Amino acid sequence: MKIVWILEAEANTLRVLAEIFARRGYFVSASSEREKFLELCKKAPETSRPDVIVINVGKNFDGIKTVGIIRATYPDYQNVPIILATGLPAEDFLQLAALVGADVLLQKPFFPHSVGLALVAAYSRRRNKNLRGLPEII
Repeated sequence: MKIVWILEAEANTLRVLAEIFARRGYFVSASSEREKFLELCKKAPETSRPDVIVINVGKNFDGIKTVGIIRATYPDYQNVPIILATGLPAEDFLQLAALVGADVLLQKPFFPHSVGLALVAAYSRRRNKNLRGLPEII
């Protein structure tokens, strides 16, 4: 079974994302608190590490910072696709997202098929090691 980790502060969005991924056959581990999420990154045994990570980006851009911390601190997560979910205009932080290693920007509000497209794009980018250029916006 594939594993997804979700960091999302808004409870309803977290619930919807968890349902979408569960329907796609993923085991979902979710958090609304960045520090708990980063602690999970630090302590997770190899067998429970994620196949994909979804992180919210809000007005204070904490999600961008979180991706930067994950990519810089945890080498075991270098090949894990990261999807940033945001209600903000993606163009406002697209360059930052690329610099920290995000793979896809998923615009809110989203639909289940949008999440599926984001998954395909994120896996493809990591699998093909096509890490240059800007993340795809979906």
